[in-house]
Amino acid sequence: MSAPPKSRLPDILKSHESDLLKDWLKRQLSDTTLRSDLMKESELREQSTQFLRLFREATESGNLTDLSGAQWTPVKGLLSEISESRARQGFSPAETAVFVFSLKQPLFDRLRQEHSKDVDGLATDIWNATAVLDSLGLLTTEYYQKSREDVIVRQQRELSHLNASLEERVRELQQSRLELHEKINDLEQFEDVVVGRELKMIEMEKEIERLKGVRQS
Repeated sequence: MSAPPKSRLPDILKSHESDLLKDWLKRQLSDTTLRSDLMKESELREQSTQFLRLFREATESGNLTDLSGAQWTPVKGLLSEISESRARQGFSPAETAVFVFSLKQPLFDRLRQEHSKDVDGLATDIWNATAVLDSLGLLTTEYYQKSREDVIVRQQRELSHLNASLEERVRELQQSRLELHEKINDLEQFEDVVVGRELKMIEMEKEIERLKGVRQS
């Protein structure tokens, strides 16, 4: 039994990297799931350029199906960052996964072009490309879900802290209100004492004047 043909995927990625990037970006920008209100085209271009380079470098190792290898760590790291970023920006899981899956068609077009006279080679590379991109797309969804859960946990923690701060502020206001009422009561009592004294002094002055009048008469 003959060995399967060697994959030409790394070489095709390298020789067509510029055209692949151009077609891939065009496909992403025309996709109805892309939220142009949530990210700039320049950001998408930067992410796509970086992913395509790391993807090509990973395939050059010859390991096209086992993503647990060290050569795929940079690719997975980038996808994790992109998923986390898009989760914060408000993208859905499907919108985030399109980033990877939309690369399929431009890549398949280049594979057909390069394997026009090699049916077996075309089948091998399309199989490899499909397998690895599907796996990366699923990973992207998993990364997104974890990032979204982290965002929710962080928001709940911030809300809990805010509620605790609010409750503490309410207690402080209630205590201040109580102290204010006590001061008002003290002031009212003081005023009662002062007024009482003044009334007594007025009465005493009147009594003195009366006594003076009696003596003079």
